[in-house]
Amino acid sequence: MNPPFVVLVQVARAGTASLVLAYKPKTAESEVVIVGHFSEPGAKPNWKSLATAPRFVELFTRYMKGGLSVRPGILEEAKVTAGEYVYVIDRRTADPPGDVPFHDIIGWYTSGGEGRPHPDSFEHNPDHKIALEDGALSSILSDLMVYEAVLATG
Repeated sequence: MNPPFVVLVQVARAGTASLVLAYKPKTAESEVVIVGHFSEPGAKPNWKSLATAPRFVELFTRYMKGGLSVRPGILEEAKVTAGEYVYVIDRRTADPPGDVPFHDIIGWYTSGGEGRPHPDSFEHNPDHKIALEDGALSSILSDLMVYEAVLATG
């Protein structure tokens, strides 16, 4: 089930009607923040053709680095062995401590001497899928803190 603030919207791109996945604005005066574009036209989404919007990746990365008005909890909560990576795993993953598909790794941080993630080290995984072929959306889209942070700046 999709979160109530994620919507499919028809927009005009290059003179053609296109379908996009977007964060629904909080008010009628606000604009949607586009999460991804479907490369294949049609009234129904072809999830295989969804490409994440670069602006969304930029805003999400700024959020994960603690650079927006809302900070992700992982910056205070995560602890690993010093010098290891802190991986951010999509919650849609069936077995997070087990075999995680690379497309379900959202990104990673490097950690310092205390084993805490360095905020500025966050790297978004360019192979992370915002939606799987069956339409299963990434858990970042149902994260209210991500929604709040992105809409505050988008």
